[in-house]
Amino acid sequence: MAQSKFIQSVLDSAKAESGDSGVKSVNWFREKIQEFGKPGPQQLLRDGRRTKGVNFGTLNMFIYSPKHKKTLPYYDTFPLVLPIGPAAGGFMGLNFHYLPIQMRIRLLDKIVDGGGSLNVAAQTGKRPRLITDYSQLKRIPMAKAIVKHYLTGYVKSDFRAITSEELIVAALLPVQRFQKGSAQAAYLDTAKRY
Repeated sequence: MAQSKFIQSVLDSAKAESGDSGVKSVNWFREKIQEFGKPGPQQLLRDGRRTKGVNFGTLNMFIYSPKHKKTLPYYDTFPLVLPIGPAAGGFMGLNFHYLPIQMRIRLLDKIVDGGGSLNVAAQTGKRPRLITDYSQLKRIPMAKAIVKHYLTGYVKSDFRAITSEELIVAALLPVQRFQKGSAQAAYLDTAKRY
């Protein structure tokens, strides 16, 4: 069933079902997301904190139509991006949708500042901070493989900032929107680069 405020509904369910430990596994979150259904891009954008410009220091969702889409073998029109710095005409960022879902969590765990676990941080109330300095991120082959250049003139929506509490749910959502090719093709090509 579709939910309004989808990400918050999953988080509220985790709190309500927390029991003694309060810690939920990645598998629990995946099952809960499947139970609630698949939200659409417009719903996810509408239900969160939106800004006109990119939000550095956290993940962002937005609708994108690349300038060179005619020559790209495939591209994601609803990226989940960790911006890593300004670039000519826009910004550079890591698009997590170029990784299979289980690898997204693995990468997020690697870039949580201090090397802590994202799952544990989110469930214990600690606010995870993400490493956004590319000089540190480029040491992680998986991160280096998903760097993309986004031109602001081709962003077709507001940016939806993902809060620290929402990181796990956002990474687990199967909402990538690949055009001209499948997500599986993107995953395979990305895996060749790390």
